[in-house]
Amino acid sequence: MKCVMRLSIGFVVVVAASAIGQVPETQEPNEAFVRIKVPTEDTILEVQGVRTQQKGLERLFKSPALANGKRYFYDAKATWTINGKTITREKSVLVTAGSTVELDMTVEDKPIEPKPMPPVDPKPMPPPKPVDPKPADPKAKDPMPKPVDPKPVDPKPVDPKPKDPMPKPVDPKPVDPKPVDPKPKDPMPKPVDPKPVDPKPKDPMPKPVDPKPKDPMPRPVDPKPKDPPKPLPESKLDAPIVATPLPVVEKMLGLAKVKEGDVVFDIGCGDGRILITAVAKFGATKAMGIDIDPLQVHIAQESIAQSNLSAKVTVREGDLKKLSAKDLSEATVITLYLLPKTNEVLKPILEKLKPGTRIVSHDYDIFGWKEDARIEIKFDGFEHAVYLYTVK
Repeated sequence: MKCVMRLSIGFVVVVAASAIGQVPETQEPNEAFVRIKVPTEDTILEVQGVRTQQKGLERLFKSPALANGKRYFYDAKATWTINGKTITREKSVLVTAGSTVELDMTVEDKPIEPKPMPPVDPKPMPPPKPVDPKPADPKAKDPMPKPVDPKPVDPKPVDPKPKDPMPKPVDPKPVDPKPVDPKPKDPMPKPVDPKPVDPKPKDPMPKPVDPKPKDPMPRPVDPKPKDPPKPLPESKLDAPIVATPLPVVEKMLGLAKVKEGDVVFDIGCGDGRILITAVAKFGATKAMGIDIDPLQVHIAQESIAQSNLSAKVTVREGDLKKLSAKDLSEATVITLYLLPKTNEVLKPILEKLKPGTRIVSHDYDIFGWKEDARIEIKFDGFEHAVYLYTVK
């Protein structure tokens, strides 16, 4: 479940650990921190129109995990009284993943923006030196002997009367083939064939190895190249996505007494953690979710598949403002983590649901409705409220 906001100061809700069936990470998001100085300890500080509970001259806010390479705006409003005069000051600040930003509400100056990453040096790296076009030194030693000079050797007749009166007998054993010296000194030369030497004699030594030898174990070429992997859907949101922490998810489902036979519908389901927990841990028979962001829908569907819950949990892309009571008619439990103004938009639809349907909302109540129960949970240094309503 998520709450989508265009905040300007880090919202008091912290992104929780990933849902059951770990969501695959396509990048490494980081939180951003905002330190806010206020003029008095009892200054009223509001974030996106919602009053915060912190006190003191300095308030620290931690954002949810933000995508690297993107920028987010957070807005704050401080109200205090001095000598009977009420002063209100509003400011905005720009944050990026991994940055720490200070916002001073005591003065009128602009907030300090996070230092951008140093620009890449536009000067390109020097190109590699070209290969020397000069041919190799002909006098350089070649580890492999060169082929015999194709120039035919002028044969000379051999004197039939050898000068050596006592010629040594020839060893009957064949001589181990070795590279032939182009000018051997043989005390007992053999008769030379009067025919000229073949201008293209066979090289007794192996030819130089091809500088680009063939792969002795070539891999088979796929005649049908595989299509490149499809990119992830692009998010339609320009604000942080705040997920409900898992401990709060369990408190919400426990307060609604989710059990076998229930059908849970999460409006604005985000990564699908509430749906997965409702079925896997609380035994709900079925869970459905809707979210306007295609990227979050993709992440939720991946998590559902990894949890082997595709038969019981479904998520689709859609605008919650276009929902009707018919779309929610199957639900016995509705879960919400939306801003008060969005809850107000959904209220006419929720009023038409069948009697006995339980509605549980994280952090924000439904204006004008009397809750059946309300609990508070402290997690990671922040207070979370959960409201339970029952359709009459």
